[in-house]
Amino acid sequence: MNKRWAMLSGLGLGAGLMYILDPSAGRKRRKTAVDTAGAMRRTSASAIGRVSRDIGKEAWGLLAEAQGAFEGPIEDEVVAERVRARLGRTLSQPDVVKVSVENGVVSLGGTVAAAEFDRLVSTVLRVRGVRDVNDQLDVRPTADGTRDFGDTPAE
Repeated sequence: MNKRWAMLSGLGLGAGLMYILDPSAGRKRRKTAVDTAGAMRRTSASAIGRVSRDIGKEAWGLLAEAQGAFEGPIEDEVVAERVRARLGRTLSQPDVVKVSVENGVVSLGGTVAAAEFDRLVSTVLRVRGVRDVNDQLDVRPTADGTRDFGDTPAE
């Protein structure tokens, strides 16, 4: 049994060497192998760097959260500014949503598209310092994803 494996291994090794050391096409095959190995090395190094940066950022985030747990309650105006900043990155029309905060409870008023409502509430709940959301929004459905709130002039 061992002799068979040795013979098959020897045949495979010989065929591989003939393929790579072929006088006519071997040079191109060797260059392709070297280029592929270099590309794999660069890709893996980039991925390792990206993962290590992500882990570092996650660690700093956990540290900030731990420090925040010992600082006590956050001022309502600070929470309101954080929520307004998030609205700018979440909604297509953030200026139509009014934000007020009392003891960490965020009250949202104004008009918002139905397609953006769930994302809005989940985003606000993730803001540091928010304990709850009081929804006083006028949610209007839109058929094609446009923002037809009735406050823009008709064309």
